[in-house]
Amino acid sequence: MVEIVHIGAVLPATVGICCTIGARERRTRSVVPALVMLLATLDLAVGPGLILPLLWAAIMVGLAVWTVVGVRAGRSHMPLHRSLGLLVMAGLTLAMAAPAGPAASVAGSAHAHAASGVLIPLVAAGVAGYLVYTAWLALVAMRRRSLLARVDAASMGLMAVVMGAALLV
Repeated sequence: MVEIVHIGAVLPATVGICCTIGARERRTRSVVPALVMLLATLDLAVGPGLILPLLWAAIMVGLAVWTVVGVRAGRSHMPLHRSLGLLVMAGLTLAMAAPAGPAASVAGSAHAHAASGVLIPLVAAGVAGYLVYTAWLALVAMRRRSLLARVDAASMGLMAVVMGAALLV
């Protein structure tokens, strides 16, 4: 079941990168984060992964900072949305990779996504906040009649929801 949820996150990630590439303002600071989120989602969805989840999270946090550094305030909300999406995905990646707690055996008898402690509520709060911002951004894009921006924001929000649902499965 978890594998189906993981694969389900690949579709919104793919839609997101298509929207990013199709946008008028396709810049390296937009395309690289979208591509990394797609690669990380694919890597985590198909099995144990080629790159450790901690490394994916570190790459995403670094890209989150890089995405917004030097961007002029007020031009567009998408750089901030991408940056926050990277931070949410980094948190989700770490939460899914966290051991089930002190009772988890080395053999892996505990469920792989049963992260304990404060990480799950913290990540859940991050996903919820991100979804509120995504909904607002989609409304702004709707007023500007920007279908591409609306689909881009919605796909990133959907990917966060699907990855968050993987924690509950």
